[in-house]
Parts: sequence; C-alpha cells; structure tokens
Amino acid sequence: MTNYCNRRIREVLCGAAAVLLCAGAFSCSKENDESQGGDAPHEGRARTVLVYMIGDVNLWQEQWTNLNRLEAGWNDDIDGNLLVYLDPSPHTTQFPNPVLLEIVPDQTDAIVSRVVKSYPEQNATDKAVMRGVLEDAIRMYPAPSQGLVIASHGSGWWPAFADELVPTDDEHDTPQTRAIAGGDRYGTDVEVNDLAELLPIKYDFILMHACLMGNVETAYALKDKCGMYVASSATLPGASLPFQYITEAMFAQPAADFYHLIQTSCAFYNTLPEDEADLLTLSAVRTDRLDGLATA
Repeated sequence: MTNYCNRRIREVLCGAAAVLLCAGAFSCSKENDESQGGDAPHEGRARTVLVYMIGDVNLWQEQWTNLNRLEAGWNDDIDGNLLVYLDPSPHTTQFPNPVLLEIVPDQTDAIVSRVVKSYPEQNATDKAVMRGVLEDAIRMYPAPSQGLVIASHGSGWWPAFADELVPTDDEHDTPQTRAIAGGDRYGTDVEVNDLAELLPIKYDFILMHACLMGNVETAYALKDKCGMYVASSATLPGASLPFQYITEAMFAQPAADFYHLIQTSCAFYNTLPEDEADLLTLSAVRTDRLDGLATA
C-alpha cells in the first residue's frame, strides 16, 4: 500500500476543542503466579491503567503481540499499576478462561505476567461483565489516577447489527452509530452510549486501540467519563501501537504524555517496510472543551 512518508504532529484548535493530531504511514513458556486473593488492595501507586483486551477476534495474534509489548515496555520504576483483562482466543492455550493480569517486566516471547483474578467463561461486551471487571481493577489496584485502554475491533460510524438498525419507516428509532466488537464466540458488540453508561468512574484518559473510533461524536459521548480521549479516525494498522516504547508515556506525571505517545508511534512506523504501512490518524482530545465546541 502507499507509504506516506511525511509524518507530522500539529496542534489544531477547532472551536473550543483542543485536538492533537498526528498523521502518518502505518499498517492496520514460563509459569504464571496465579493468585485468587485479589481483594487485598495494592495501594501506594500514582496511577492504575487497565487494558481491556478482547483477544477472541481475528486479530488474536496481534493482541498476543501487544501483551508481549506491554511486558517489554514495563519496568518496576514506573509509579503505577499496569493491568490487562484478557478475553482469550481459543487459538491460545496459556489462559483457557478470561483473566486479570498484573503486567511484570519481561523481554522474552513468553507471557509471564501474574494472574491476579480468573473469571468463568463470559461475554466481554456484556455490560454487567465489563463493569464488573472495571470495578475489580479499581478495587484491587486503587490509585488517585485511573486510565483505560480498550483493545478490539471498532466500527466507527457503522453500527453493530447495522442492517437491522437502519430505519425503514417512521416507526423505527434512530440507530446507534458506534460500537466496540466483542469476542467471535458471542458475536456481540457494545455501543458507545452503552459504554459511557457502564463505565464506573471518570478516567483520566481512555485510549481506544481500535479502528475508526477517533471521531468527535464518540469523544463527545464519552466526555463525562474521561479527561482525555485518544483514538484513530482511520483503520488501526495490524502492526498496532508500539507499547514497548509508549507504555511509560501513559504513566507520565502529572498527566499522561500523549504528545510523546503519538510522536513515538509515528517514529516507530516510520521504520517499517512499505508493505507493512497504511494511513493512520491519531488524535488526543481534551474532553473539557467539547461542550464549548458543541455550543459553537
């Protein structure tokens, strides 16, 4: 595919919304120490970040790579807790059921992070299931700052079950327009408005590791549930974000450094061969400016 070699970071002031944009060329075993005593809180860290990873999709290999990258990007000097809720693919056998992992540093191809809670088989985009996992992470790893990463497919403007929802007469309601895809074994989605409703707290940031979610309408739907909203308005390349290089940026103080995160991601993709690259736009939106934008 065409490799767009010029990458740039530029600040755009749109109405009252401050948006940081970066456009670039992109492409869209050790034993675990399992602990079921997960109710004892792990306190004393500045920020907890939960990566809600839906691995039972056709991108399961990329999700597994992302898990390895998170371990490679983590170090014990970071003032925070990095967690992954993994909804595993049947293609992987290390975790037969969903698990909550505490990420530990590792530079090998093995997944060595600690299992801090195991779950029965469950639908990752069921609203009660998703809220329960988020509440587990907050309760078990309390911190004054909380961040959330959601890794799955995104439908952008095209809704879940679009053919059933598009109105054909006046009796139909206006359809929802954005969704995060669940695991293949359930074939369900969670619409963004439902996601906003189920989120238990206002996060310092939400990073969508999914295609087509970087639109202002989705950011507006989530404006009361995050301070910063980060996503791609185009398809997210299969090479994914380079978590081995950007994990620390999510724990920067006093606020996560999304300028560095986006700039580093662009630099990483600039090193890829042309056949691994495709167009991507990342944006970081300050949600406190969105009411002013809507008024304007």
